[in-house]
Amino acid sequence: MLRGSEQVVFHGRGGQGATSTVPYLVLALDLEGKYAQSLPNFGGERRGSPVKVSLRISDEPIVIREAIAEPSCIVVLDTKLMAIVNVAAGLRPGGIAVLNTVSPPDEVDLGISLSITGTLDATAISEEVFGRRPIPLTCMPMLGGFAAATGWIGIDSIADAVSRKMDAALVRNSLRALRVGYEATRVEGRYA
Repeated sequence: MLRGSEQVVFHGRGGQGATSTVPYLVLALDLEGKYAQSLPNFGGERRGSPVKVSLRISDEPIVIREAIAEPSCIVVLDTKLMAIVNVAAGLRPGGIAVLNTVSPPDEVDLGISLSITGTLDATAISEEVFGRRPIPLTCMPMLGGFAAATGWIGIDSIADAVSRKMDAALVRNSLRALRVGYEATRVEGRYA
């Protein structure tokens, strides 16, 4: 359940879909009567380079336009990034982390206390649904994981947004990856 407003940072690699899929969350939140703002943060990086996309969610209109420095939630599309990027930088103590990993939530250690940890093997889901790729399309399973771990958005609202905005040829597999990710997410904890 949303508590007024939340700030989320998605960490991924160029080509995984973070930049192009977070806007589906913005539309889905709008469909639920919430306000949202997406702020991509990348330059001329090549495919595979780290990218960061910020998302603000609120019950009230959003007027702030600055970068998110202290997210209440992080979503990590590729945990190998953790070797080169401090994905937990600024994460509020008691925050939420949703990670693409085979590890169970109780084995996640970001060096900060978390109220909720959600984990799923989005890479395996991506390979099952979209086939093997040099850079797995983990974005859709991770959107499902985000919905499952936070409860801030309904999975059906995300599916509706994807169906409305995505190229028709891609919708079927994307919805499958979204729902499989949602169902596969292991969640530990409760948001205070």
